[in-house]
Amino acid sequence: MALAVAAAATALGLELFLPVPPRPEAPAAVAAADEAGSPLDPSAAPGAGRSEFRAAREAAFQRLALGDAASAAFPAAAPPAEADADSTSLLPELRAPRTLRAGIQEGGIRLSWQPSTDNPVEGLRYSITRWAGAGEAEEVAVVDGLEHLDRVECEGLTYYYRVRALLEREVRGGRLARRESPSVAASAELPRRAVWTLARQRPDGSLDLFLERPGRPTLGPLRAVAGLEIGSTGWYLEAATVGPTSVRAETRIPRFDALGRRVIIDGRPADRIRVGTVKRLLATLRLSDPCGTSWNLELLLPEGSETTAGD
Repeated sequence: MALAVAAAATALGLELFLPVPPRPEAPAAVAAADEAGSPLDPSAAPGAGRSEFRAAREAAFQRLALGDAASAAFPAAAPPAEADADSTSLLPELRAPRTLRAGIQEGGIRLSWQPSTDNPVEGLRYSITRWAGAGEAEEVAVVDGLEHLDRVECEGLTYYYRVRALLEREVRGGRLARRESPSVAASAELPRRAVWTLARQRPDGSLDLFLERPGRPTLGPLRAVAGLEIGSTGWYLEAATVGPTSVRAETRIPRFDALGRRVIIDGRPADRIRVGTVKRLLATLRLSDPCGTSWNLELLLPEGSETTAGD
C-alpha cells in the first residue's frame, strides 16, 4: 500500500514540474469554424448549434437528392416579408415531411408523403414547389392533406419537387408568425403520352385535329392553322404540309370449301389475304407543346381520302 502511494506522488510531481508539450494547431479552416461557432459539431452548442447542424445536414441531403441545378433553384426556407420574423421564434421548430413519392398516373404526377411525428398537427399545411427543364422553381400548391395531383402540361420532361411543412399562427399582439421546415425532395419523368389524330382537311387548307391524353377528356375537333394556337390548348401548329403517299393495305376474302361451307381453321373462320397499296393523303406537322418543345408528326387523313392503286 505504501509503495502505491509513493508511486502516485512521484507521478504527480513529474506532471507538475515537467514541461507540457504544446497542443498541435488545428487547420485554419477548422479554427475559423470554431471561432464562428461551426454547426458541424452538434455538441458545441446545446441550443442554436444543434439547429444549425440539422439545417446543414438537411441542405446536404437536398443537394444529393436534387442535384446542384435543382438545389440552386430551391433556396433555403425563410419567413416571407409579410410574416413577423421576430414572432417566428414563438412557433415550434418543424421537421421535414418523410418519404416523399412522385408517381406517374393518368392526369399528371401524384405526390404523396408522410408527416413527421415531431411536428404539431393543428394548423399544419404543406407547401409544394416544382422545378423542371430550364424553368425556375415555382410554388404550385399549399395543401392540408398528405397528397396532391400535379396536372402538368409538358411531357417528355423530368419534374423535380420539394415539399415543406408550413405553420402560420397569430401570436400575441395579433402578429402573424410563420415557420417552414426543411424540404424533402423527389422527381419523376413524365413520358410523352399525348396523341394527336387528324379528322379532315377543310377546303381552306386548315386541319381538324383531336387531342387525346390519359385521364383527361378528348379535345376536338380543333381547327389548326399554321402559325396559330390550336384551340385554347397551349399547343401551336408551327408548320404543316399535306401530300399523297402510298401505304400497304390488306384485303381479306372469306374462304369456302367445295360445298360452299365456310372454312374453319383452329376454331376461327379462315380468310384469303390480298396485299396491295392504296393512295392516301399524309399530313406532316410540326407542333410545339405548352412548354415550347417541338413535336414532329405524320398523320394520315381518313380513309375516305384514299384512291386505290394497282396490286
